[in-house]
Amino acid sequence: MKVTTGTALWYRAGKPVIPLRWVLLCDPDQKLEPRAILCTDLSLSLKEIVTYYVRRWSVEVTFGEVRKHLGVGTQRQWSDEQHLR
Repeated sequence: MKVTTGTALWYRAGKPVIPLRWVLLCDPDQKLEPRAILCTDLSLSLKEIVTYYVRRWSVEVTFGEVRKHLGVGTQRQWSDEQHLR
């Protein structure tokens, strides 16, 4: 895996500028799509950022499956009574 990193500034109108660290992961064999990771904790090492991303990915996949199968986070699970509150 090829890895490169740098720092940038995240600007949103009317909000304070936030420094962030970006990490770009590229597969030299081009079997996987390049992946960009952004992190606002500049004190983390490159290895820590990638490790946290990998750990978080399984959680995101789980949430996606729950939403897909159970309708959590969509209007599908709302009853009329709950929706009116």
